[in-house]
Amino acid sequence: MSVTQQIADINYLFSANDYDFGFRKLLDAVLDTESLALYQKAITLTDYKYANKTEQFLTTANEILAEMASIPMPNPKLMGQTILTANQITKSYGVGKFKLGPVQLNIERGGVYGLVGENGNGKTTLLRLLASDLALTEGNFVYSFLPPDASQYTLRTELVYIGHRSPKRYGSVKDNLKMVATHYGYTGQHNELIVLMMIARMGLWPFKNLNWADLGTGDSHQAVARPVDHFPLRAKITRLHSRSKTRPCPCIASTL
Repeated sequence: MSVTQQIADINYLFSANDYDFGFRKLLDAVLDTESLALYQKAITLTDYKYANKTEQFLTTANEILAEMASIPMPNPKLMGQTILTANQITKSYGVGKFKLGPVQLNIERGGVYGLVGENGNGKTTLLRLLASDLALTEGNFVYSFLPPDASQYTLRTELVYIGHRSPKRYGSVKDNLKMVATHYGYTGQHNELIVLMMIARMGLWPFKNLNWADLGTGDSHQAVARPVDHFPLRAKITRLHSRSKTRPCPCIASTL
């Protein structure tokens, strides 16, 4: 989507008083600019939003949109480009035991895919195969975002699988995300700003200084999953909670 279209969509949402959706789309657009100056303004905007300062919120939002119009977007995302192909893959656990496949599928950049099936039908197995967390029995994968001679280590650093339960973490949400950002090369002011942008986009702004253990399961999964979109990971394989809050919905979301 072009910058012009993004700005038009956000202005339309604000004109319809849909400030929540417009705010989220604005944060996404600001993240795409990779401009630290705009990150800082978006963080100020977030403070205004959660303080219910509508007039200051709209004034700052309009300033951000005006600046966005003059900033060329780095590394434009080619939505719809295939980034992963699974060619007749199977996974077998032995004679007479469960076997998945053969499965043939393509995953495109920017796509979100849901897996639907009864318990024991192989949803988690497929996700783990896609994330290179399990070895294939037959078939192969083509990862178009990596060179053909890329190592298994390189592949595993580009894919993330988040299971039913994330590992126990200590410290605040912000501190945990700052550590992850440091691992991916974000330092100094860039580290601070990208983490605050992630927290704002996840809707966890009121909880950014809470300890990880104080978050609900759905919130902690958000905090794990969302940074994948903007830290340099190419695809994420995750489980997002369904509306019922009782059973996770297996999902694949591809990013670049």
